[in-house]
Order: sequence, then structure tokens, then C-alpha cells
Amino acid sequence: MRAYLAFMGPRLAEMHRILKDTGSIYLHCDPTASHYLKGLMDAIWDQDNHRKNEYFRNEIVWCYAGGGIPRNDYPRKHDVILRYSKSKNVIFNTEYRPYGPHNVDGRRFTDRDGTRALAYRPEGTPINDWWTDIKPVINLSNERLGYPTQKPRALYERMIQASSNKGMLVMDPFCGCGTTIDAAHTLKRAWIGIDLTIIALDPIRLRMSDRHGIVPHQHYDIDGYPTNMQEVRKLVRDEKKYHDFSNWAVTRLGLRPTPDVADGGKDGVGHVALWNPDTEEDTPRRILAEVKSGKPTLEQVRAFCHTMNEHNAVAGVFITIAPVSRGMRQLAADMGEFEHINNKKYPKLQFWQIDDAYFENPEILKQRIRLPMEWIQPRKKSERHVEDRQLDLL
Repeated sequence: MRAYLAFMGPRLAEMHRILKDTGSIYLHCDPTASHYLKGLMDAIWDQDNHRKNEYFRNEIVWCYAGGGIPRNDYPRKHDVILRYSKSKNVIFNTEYRPYGPHNVDGRRFTDRDGTRALAYRPEGTPINDWWTDIKPVINLSNERLGYPTQKPRALYERMIQASSNKGMLVMDPFCGCGTTIDAAHTLKRAWIGIDLTIIALDPIRLRMSDRHGIVPHQHYDIDGYPTNMQEVRKLVRDEKKYHDFSNWAVTRLGLRPTPDVADGGKDGVGHVALWNPDTEEDTPRRILAEVKSGKPTLEQVRAFCHTMNEHNAVAGVFITIAPVSRGMRQLAADMGEFEHINNKKYPKLQFWQIDDAYFENPEILKQRIRLPMEWIQPRKKSERHVEDRQLDLL
């Protein structure tokens, strides 16, 4: 916890610096850290206010259901959201919800001094600081991207709607799979998203394309992907960022990185991806990809073939930044081919050597790696709502 607070302290101080006087910050956390973070927030936000902390606005409790039930504790089914502002002149658009079943002909009555008095708002009743009407993202949810800690879009739409107006700028410095970005764009706000890991970029890119029809470098800027071999080698040399390189390489193939399979080598990491089960085949197909940063050896490729067989992979891609040998290519030929439901055959083992030619024309990868098209683009686009298509592009 001390390490986490030391990590969060300077970042919260920077958020305080860039927050507009009319803006709000929402810090979403769980009960194990919320009380520590509130003390940290109080210290940062109260630095110019010596009388009392007027800028702590709300402790919002988001309540939800589902998941496991502990044997010796009450089920932990809520998160805490701390809301702070930087001045008294803060934007706040009161939000309402419909009245409950205690309505009488659409009107709410309350007792006051023994008499019945009318207390009715046509727009409903104001939303309190405990929220029970927003469900979490579960396995069967249409929103689910398979990203850990993903939150429902409606949760962040509520915060953005309340504390900003159309055209204003929303920033999420821990944006993950882009729920805040998606919510901000839906509500016609400008947005900036930041995350520590490169693996967050692809879910965001796919999400914004799927829901809003916008693409990087045409409608918005995206930074973080390597753009040349010099940047690739820099990622490889940095032990802390090697997984970023590996994850980036795997996602270029349209696969989802997972740490389920690993060869234990210092410069290797295995990834398993299931082919999209929404396709015509009844059984998901498994592809295995492995990334090597050093000069590959024949023994490494043999070990990869063994791992493919062990995990019943229908195909495998061995990714390197160094050339593969004639013996390795012969081993791939010996692995043979697999037949797809489109009646076409594809090599079971393939190699991708990342080089300058790829960065000059990324489409060349479709020529170097032969896979069914739906494997390269595994995510099926959902129907976009009419209101999504009509959004102004920021």
C-alpha cells in the first residue's frame, strides 16, 4: 500500500494542477484503498484552503451484485468513487431517475405534519450518492472486451454527464480498455486517454471503430506503438517493456495476448488466442504465437512445435526480429497444413520476421502470414446505434 500511495501521490498532484477551476475529478477505487486515497486527496486538494476542505464533494458508493460469495465475510459488492473539485464554481448538472412504485398517478406524496403535501418533480428524483442501478460488466455482457477491471460505460457516462458540458475535455490517465473514452465520445466530449501498457491500445482502437466508426490517424491521434525498427529494439532492450513489445507483436496478428502459455525463457513469452466463437465453426480454434527477441535457434522452434501439439493449436506463428534459418523453414514444411472451413489450406507453422518493410507498409503482413481473414480480424462488428453514427467526430 505504501508503494501504491507513493505511485499515486505525484500523479494526483499533477491531476490537481491540470484540472480546470470548473472541473471535477472522480477517483474510482475499492474499499481496501479508498480511505488512504481520500487522505492523500484531502492533502493535495486542500493545499490552498486553510479553513476547511470545501473541495471534497462526494463519496459515491457504487453497489452491484454477482460474483462469488465468501465463506467468512459479507460479500464485497461495492466500489468507492471520490469526487473533488478545484473551486466553488464547479460545473454540476443534476441528474434524475424516475420515481419508484410509491408514485400515485405519476406523482409522489409525502406526509408533512400529518397532512398530505405534494412533492413532485416532473423530471424525477435526484440521483443520490449511492448507485444501485448500474450493473457491472459480466462474462455475458455485450460490453465485455475481456480486459481486466473493465467497468460499465453507463457508470462513466453518469459522471461525465454530471460534471461537464458538450465539447469540454475529459481525460482519463488510467484509461485501460477505454471505457471513459467511449463514454466521453458518446456524450460529444473531447477526450484524452493514457495508460501504462501498450496492450490497452488495441481494445480502444477496436472499440472506437466498432461503436463510433472512427480510426486512428484519421479522426484521432494514437501514440505508443513502435513506428520503426529502432523503437522495436528499444522496447526489446528494456526488460520492463519487453512484454509491451511481445504484446504488440501478437496483437498485429489479430490475436489476444494471454500469459497462459510460456516457455520460461528469458526472451520468450507464449500467447494463446481462441478464434472468435461467433464464426461458422462450432468449436473455437486455438492459435499459439511465440515472440523471440534474440536470434532464434532450431531447438526453440522445435520446442514451440511441441507446445503447439501439447495445447492442440491448429496453427502457430513464431515471431522474431532476426532471420530464421533454412532448417527452421524445413521444420515448418514438415508440420504440414490445416484445412479451414472455406476449403482452403494454410501452413500450420509460420514465421514472421519483423523488419523495416513492415513499418513502411503494415499490410504486407497479410502476405507474409497466411491465415483465414476472420482470424486476422477476429472481432465481429456489432450493430451501431443510429445516435452513434450521428455523433460529431472530435
